[in-house]
Amino acid sequence: MLRLTYVSKTCTSCHSICKLDEFSKHPQKCDGLQSCCKKCTQERTAVRVDCMYQEQDFTTYISSHVYGQLKHRAMKANLLVSPRDEFMVDFEGQFKATRGCCPFLKIPYKLDRDRKNNYAHPSPDQLIPKGGYVVGNIQWVSWMFNRMKGDTNHETVVAILNNLSI
Repeated sequence: MLRLTYVSKTCTSCHSICKLDEFSKHPQKCDGLQSCCKKCTQERTAVRVDCMYQEQDFTTYISSHVYGQLKHRAMKANLLVSPRDEFMVDFEGQFKATRGCCPFLKIPYKLDRDRKNNYAHPSPDQLIPKGGYVVGNIQWVSWMFNRMKGDTNHETVVAILNNLSI
């Protein structure tokens, strides 16, 4: 049986002929590679992400960025994660209930590409540490509050914040 080996492929986006190592892997494709080259994929992703930040599209941010990160984190720690649909319904409900603000720090959520200013990003907090990222065990807070809280309970952090005179 004769087997053909390819050394290049045409990108479906820019239509240029690229070496195979210029394509990301995709196990469901017949050749095992994405149809767009890495450069086109990066450009397309950058445009989509820029648009998300400009429009302050929290639903896309949570669905595409946060959910994937916490799912990966949960797998490493052997924790449960709610399906994406349930997770998003829970986020949207809490987001509306708090009017887009951290319930503890009372600062509005804000998406900012600059890592130095991500203190107001919405962040999932496990009410019971190690209880998994499941609906009922997640409370949405600002990244700053989540960072301050760590594994401490909410009441302790709120008591400390109430005793601060700013």
